[in-house]
Amino acid sequence: MKKQLIIASALAPLFLSGLGQGYAAFSESTGSLATTATVSQTVTVPTLPLYTTILGSLTGATSLTVNSGSDITFNPSGDIRVTIPASTIVTPATGTGFDVTAITTSSVVVWTGLAQYESSNGAVEFGISSVGLNFDTPIKVEIPVPGVTTSTISVKVKHGGTSSFVTTGLTNSSSATCAGGLPSVSSNVATVTNGVATIYSCAASTFVAYSTATPSSGIAAGAGGAGGNAANYPIIGGLSMSGGSDLTQSLLDMVSENFITLDDLLFEDIDGNWAMSYIQKLAQRGIVNNTTAFNPEGDLTRAEFIKMALNTSGESIDDSIASSFADVTESHSLSVFIANAAEKGIVDATGEFFRPDASITRAEAMKILMNVLGEDVSDVQENSFSDVDTNLDLAKYIEAAAEMGIVSGQEVDGKIYFRPNDSITRAEIAKVLANAFKL
Repeated sequence: MKKQLIIASALAPLFLSGLGQGYAAFSESTGSLATTATVSQTVTVPTLPLYTTILGSLTGATSLTVNSGSDITFNPSGDIRVTIPASTIVTPATGTGFDVTAITTSSVVVWTGLAQYESSNGAVEFGISSVGLNFDTPIKVEIPVPGVTTSTISVKVKHGGTSSFVTTGLTNSSSATCAGGLPSVSSNVATVTNGVATIYSCAASTFVAYSTATPSSGIAAGAGGAGGNAANYPIIGGLSMSGGSDLTQSLLDMVSENFITLDDLLFEDIDGNWAMSYIQKLAQRGIVNNTTAFNPEGDLTRAEFIKMALNTSGESIDDSIASSFADVTESHSLSVFIANAAEKGIVDATGEFFRPDASITRAEAMKILMNVLGEDVSDVQENSFSDVDTNLDLAKYIEAAAEMGIVSGQEVDGKIYFRPNDSITRAEIAKVLANAFKL
């Protein structure tokens, strides 16, 4: 039976009910996970009116406007604070309305989704996980980052209804203007004062302050997938430790008792598979979703590989970029990854079609991978494989991958074959990504 991952220290849903035309009430939830709120000053009362104007209904609001006179601050516990300035208009990023009663403010533990060597120092969730919220004035987000002694720290955000941590929507200016969830002045650098990181945002909902470092000796980088340094050693994802061996062991004991471990990341169909260790590495880092089955010998689509390659590399994803391909509409679940790949020059954006759901070939995967890595293949001359014609458009990408030790081919009767036109399997791509990014 899987261990339960503890993700919130102060889960605080907002319960609102009508107070009359254009108003809503905010009341504390009962029990151990009660929430508090403040307006302008740090005032805490069991029931606090939030003077807002709601268009639509509580469960289908098309907009929510904070009335003039007072800022609204959500403060579920400690130094966690999210402040919406007076007169701010809140609208859904997509769709026709949002459920005001589903808005949540809480602390969270971010253990997947960041890039390699990025380690979470603190995270706050605000908004609705399945719905993006946009603000016409930047909201203020205060994230506790205990132990951080620097004056600044980087922040990423996973907007409601999306799956990746990005920097879009963030700003360090309270006076920036917001349009469509984007600020006039963009910055993901938060100021740190007394262990609290402050950032502003034109959109919500999960904000994570993180540090970046290369792995240190004495701690296996593969253990956590997020890197570390002399003062901040990762164990699993965003969980960090510092200090001597006694503290190390006690934290390891805590992890084994309370958090999802490597054994919990096993898919039902990879036990004994030759690529099991590579698949586990991707699952640890949140690059693949741990559902019941991985289907290691199944094909991978072109869209799926784009998402996996971008997530493994830690490339930022801009949710505002739209696809230019006729066969990749906004309704496609991976359209934002394809659009970003085209914008970054990882795939050719000049063609009319992308064929997102077609199986990706081994040769196509190498070209995309080399582009993600930023490798210049123009001077590649050698050809290690008997079945790769040097006149093939993708030959240089295949050879570059071989020279980097990412692929090796298969020996048959003294000859090495790559099978460039065969579909690449999910197991094979797990190994390729693990080798390419040295996971």
